[in-house]
Amino acid sequence: MVSPCGSLPDEVLIEMAVAGRSDCFSVLVDRHLTAVRRHVRAMVPNEPDQEDVMQEVLLKVWRHLADFRLECNLRTWMIKIAINETRQWHRRRPSRQVLQPLDDSGPIASMQDSPEKRLLRSEAGRAVQRGLAALPAKYRDVLVLRYIEETTGEDTATFLGVTVPAMKTRTFRARRLLATKLRQWNRAA
Repeated sequence: MVSPCGSLPDEVLIEMAVAGRSDCFSVLVDRHLTAVRRHVRAMVPNEPDQEDVMQEVLLKVWRHLADFRLECNLRTWMIKIAINETRQWHRRRPSRQVLQPLDDSGPIASMQDSPEKRLLRSEAGRAVQRGLAALPAKYRDVLVLRYIEETTGEDTATFLGVTVPAMKTRTFRARRLLATKLRQWNRAA
């Protein structure tokens, strides 16, 4: 059954959800959940942990929705909460792998590619994931947001709490660090 709240703008839904309408909160979550889940999936290695992080994100969104400033973008705010929760998750589990391994069923591999191409792409994807996992959080976050999440520069800067020029500098440094790590591992192999 389709909710009658589905066509309402976020601002109205937020006010109604804060007033106790859980159906309006569900509509809000459904609108923005894909973007939030994509970020969590990119940064948390396995499905059970991803679900734990997502539950924490949604709980915090619910608890703090009344504090949300309506002039802000709700999706940006929710992703910022997800970033903070994934950081907390990594602090609690520093020795775990950061990114979920790519497999041949993902967007990197095409069914029309030869087995050799699929293998090379799979190996390249794993190398990049390993490189990202080895980066400090501030560099890993900017690369994930810009190149995996494909967020705009302005949104990335907002998520990270920095200016756009600072985000650009961080992106440049992160790419350089990642390239250096990949070259080092390639020479060692």
